[in-house]
Amino acid sequence: MKSLTDVWAKPHEYKGIKIYPVKIGDYDKLLNSINCLLLDKYKLQEKDVKFIKMSYLQYLIELAVTNTVNFLPQLKELLLLTLKDEITLFQNENERIQIALSNNQVITEKDFQAIKEIILAQNCIYNDTELRDPELEKKMQEAREFMEKKKGKIADLEQQIVAYHCAFQMPYDYIQELTIYQFRKGIERMDHLMTAKAIKQAQFSGFASFKDPDKLPTWLSHIEEETNPNKDILMSESEFNKFSAEKGLK
Repeated sequence: MKSLTDVWAKPHEYKGIKIYPVKIGDYDKLLNSINCLLLDKYKLQEKDVKFIKMSYLQYLIELAVTNTVNFLPQLKELLLLTLKDEITLFQNENERIQIALSNNQVITEKDFQAIKEIILAQNCIYNDTELRDPELEKKMQEAREFMEKKKGKIADLEQQIVAYHCAFQMPYDYIQELTIYQFRKGIERMDHLMTAKAIKQAQFSGFASFKDPDKLPTWLSHIEEETNPNKDILMSESEFNKFSAEKGLK
């Protein structure tokens, strides 16, 4: 069974360090600081071996020291938001970068990588770190733009908050206290509920028929976790082979 930590808005714990989910009311703060966790050192530094071998925390320090770009203020703001603590960066006797918390707990470079992944996951942020050919990246961007035009523009956060308020009859100050995870999952389930209701109405009205009515979605149907936003524009080899077989292409 999947842990209910995120849906109950409880902090994750890693080696005694509590990592708190961000609330919708603090979304602007997250937006202003999260870029420090989304850097791609493989692309930014043209695959320089020196940078590839570095830990992510080392890489952030290197960017600041070389005056390339300083993400350390963002890092401190983000960790204040998610760890509820002021941090101090220091170098230990082995010249390894570490983060000290006010209660004397220490985050090593390896710990930071794990905490980074927790922060991204508990706040529904996807970080694509897969290495691809530049030409494929270009084609993917073109495909994204095509899909956006085809599907239409998605409501921005402000419009989503208003929709949440209207759909759930929830006061805005209550919505502010929801975590990003709770808010996203609520939007996702409401969209599913409305789709299931529309399909049922079409079925009972007789205006539409369905090949397998027993498999129509219901309000409690399982919703697959969307962990890859590139799913609509990329196919794995196995998916392509299955699609080809179903269409009689091979």
